[in-house]
Amino acid sequence: MNIPKLTKQEMLDDLDYLCRLLAESHPDPFSGCGGPINFYRLVDDIVRAMPERLAVSHYRRLLQPLVASLRDGHTTIHGPAPAHSPRHPAVDFDVLADGLVIRSVSAPEYQQLIGARLKAVNEIPVDRLAAAVERLWGCDNEVHVWCRLADALAAPDDLDELLSQTGSSQATLTVRAADGTEHAVRMHWNPGLRGRGWGAPSVVALPSVGPAHIGWDFADESHDVAILRIGRLTRYREAAEVWWHTGYHHALRNWYREIYPDTEPTDAVLESFVSEVPAATPILIECLEGMARANTPWLIVDLTESTGGQSVLANMLGWALFGPEALHTVDGGYQIPRYSPLYAQNYGQIPEGDWGPGGYDFSAERAWRQRQFQGMRERPLGKETDAWLVEVPTFQEAAQDLPNWHPRVAVVTGARTYSAGFDILLTLKALGAHHAGVPSAQAPNCFIDILRFTLPHSGLAGTVSFKRSMALPRLDPQVRHLEPDVVLTYDQLRAYQFDPAAGVRLALNTIRSGGW
Repeated sequence: MNIPKLTKQEMLDDLDYLCRLLAESHPDPFSGCGGPINFYRLVDDIVRAMPERLAVSHYRRLLQPLVASLRDGHTTIHGPAPAHSPRHPAVDFDVLADGLVIRSVSAPEYQQLIGARLKAVNEIPVDRLAAAVERLWGCDNEVHVWCRLADALAAPDDLDELLSQTGSSQATLTVRAADGTEHAVRMHWNPGLRGRGWGAPSVVALPSVGPAHIGWDFADESHDVAILRIGRLTRYREAAEVWWHTGYHHALRNWYREIYPDTEPTDAVLESFVSEVPAATPILIECLEGMARANTPWLIVDLTESTGGQSVLANMLGWALFGPEALHTVDGGYQIPRYSPLYAQNYGQIPEGDWGPGGYDFSAERAWRQRQFQGMRERPLGKETDAWLVEVPTFQEAAQDLPNWHPRVAVVTGARTYSAGFDILLTLKALGAHHAGVPSAQAPNCFIDILRFTLPHSGLAGTVSFKRSMALPRLDPQVRHLEPDVVLTYDQLRAYQFDPAAGVRLALNTIRSGGW
């Protein structure tokens, strides 16, 4: 097969474009690798490694260490989908704070390995693999490193890159089973998309989620605990309303094309589409009304599948579960956005405001410092009013008439609770919610909110953060993850017989044992 290759000049042009994007769009492009000299030393290394012609996939491998040097999980670069048919590995991993555990298998002969811990790949210990991961992919913290490793083990091309080899089918996993025995597992790739496979059964019946990726139900017939399950935060109407209001129509167009793949929507069609997609507000109302009727004192908010999207649901939940006055007292720190030509490309225009040299807007930081000086506390976005409600008319119409039921709240996170899901965690913890599960792969103080780009010659695409988020400004800079009140460890997971809902089960047991 004749694979098109980039010329050296095309590679140099794309590299120059990428460097310019990172330098003028990211809030802090140099600190992750130790300063501008180290950043441009990496650039120089890339230039010196360029041959006269190179396939796009190999060119991406040259660029990845530069993008990863920002140490930012929201800043990425990726290529087109692999040309070969979809494949999935015979084993699938779950992520704990200190490593990977086999969660499910797609072949019955591997069932005895459910719950086994990964120790090595091709006799390379996992700690060395973790170091290689950080060189190739941006990571917020040590938990994020394990998530990236799990992703690489599920993608043949990424595994080849991680192992510096060709032909990931030659890889052998060394795993340690729950009984302490070690096993060698040859990588086996099955055709097609990942199916259900075999995993440990669960004793918890989690609520089903509908088109909005949100659902609720009681934990069991006792009705003493309800569970609100929140998936990826990209498919609920209030998210679409925010994207429409702020001019971020890219996400809306992609959503629309998923449903109507052969149609390019006009702005009028998009506006109508926003009003038709399923909303989260009725689900919250139904949940609170059901809990009020049953006199249910506890709600578990399950964020283990909440990997990102639009975070306005954090404010909606804070308002609904704790009340608007409580939400007003939350000190959510501050954010420093940076406006750039790439921002204008993504949002259509750069907003008017109090931003200055370099495109930085320090107004939220100044307001936060002033509040601290005056001993004042305010709502998460640092606004003196509930102006955010204007962006979500569906919730605004119902906000004053929500059921008057304020349960005690426990939040369950997994390693992949990230971005908008992590925002929900921060807001509910600030309002007094308890926290159980695995620490999130997101650092409390990090870079967030993405701008999308495509390199002109190679077609490589990616994302760049444009905000510095200081959700917990007083936190020690060395702290890179938020520790749950009750952490799900491997020993607990084993005691629960590797129940896929172990985090929710841990929260349930803590509630019912009087631990909270």
